[in-house]
Amino acid sequence: MTNHRTSGDRYSGVPPPAQPAGIPADVCSRLADADRMMSLGRLVAGIAHEINNPSSFITINVQVLKDLYAGLLPELDARHDEQGDFPVAGLMYSQARTDIVHLLDGIETGALRIKDTIHWLQDYSRPTSAGVVTTVNLNDVVRAAGQLLHTFVRRSTHRFDTGYADSLPALAGDFQRLVQVVIALIQNACEALPDRDRAVRIRTHHDQAAHMATLVVEDEGVGIAAEDIARVFDPFFTTKQERGCLGLGLYAARQILAYHHALISCQSLPGEGTTVTVQFPLPPAHHSPQARP
Repeated sequence: MTNHRTSGDRYSGVPPPAQPAGIPADVCSRLADADRMMSLGRLVAGIAHEINNPSSFITINVQVLKDLYAGLLPELDARHDEQGDFPVAGLMYSQARTDIVHLLDGIETGALRIKDTIHWLQDYSRPTSAGVVTTVNLNDVVRAAGQLLHTFVRRSTHRFDTGYADSLPALAGDFQRLVQVVIALIQNACEALPDRDRAVRIRTHHDQAAHMATLVVEDEGVGIAAEDIARVFDPFFTTKQERGCLGLGLYAARQILAYHHALISCQSLPGEGTTVTVQFPLPPAHHSPQARP
C-alpha cells in the first residue's frame, strides 16, 4: 500500500478524504470538529451509565457502614467511660468518634453528588423524538444546566448567582434541547469573564402582562464589540478560536428557540458585560400546566 504524507511529516496508509467541492477548508474542519463532539456526547452517555453502577454500590454500602458504626458506638462509649480515652488507628477515640461520622457523611454526600450528575448527563444525552412536546418548567431547565456545568462554573467565577421566579407557569417544549440552550448561554457568559471575581447572574421571570416566561443571563465580562453584536448568532462566528470554540453554540441555541417560538436578544457594552434575554410564550391560561416554584 502506498503511504501518504500527512501533517507533521507523519505517514498514513489511508489517503486523506477529498474536500467537498465549494465548501471552504475551515468550514469542513469545523464540521468535522462538530461531528467529533457529537461522538464524544454519545461516549459520555455510555461512560455515565458505567459510573452509575459503582456509585450505587458506594451509596448502599456507606449506609451499611453507618448502621454498623451506630451499633458499635454504645460499646465503644462504655469502654471510654470505664477506661478513659484510648487510641484507634492512630487517633484518640474521642476525636475518631466524631471524625468517623464526618467521613461517612462526606462519602455519602459525594456519592449522591455523582448520582445527581449522572442523572443530569443521562437526561441531557437521551435522544428525543422530533416534534414531541412535553411540560417543561424553566426553573428546572436552569437548575439542570447549572448542575451539568457545576465544575466549569466554579473554575470560572466565585460569583455565580441564580434567582428563580416563584410560581412560574410551565412551558410546552423539549427539556433536553432547552437545557442545551441554557448551557450555551452559561458557557459563553463564563468564557467572557476576565477573572474569577467577575459575576454571572441568571434570573427567571414571569411577565404576566406579556404572558411570557423570561430568562436573563448577565455577565460582567469583556463585552462584545458593536460590529459583532449582529453576528453572534451566525453559524461558525466566534471570537474564541484560540480556545477551540466552533461558533455553533449560540447558532444552535437560536435554532432551538425558534422551534419553541421564543425570542432571544443580546445587549452588550465592551468592558462592562453582556445581557442575553430569552422570552418564551406561555400556553393559553386555560391550557397552562400547573405553575411550579
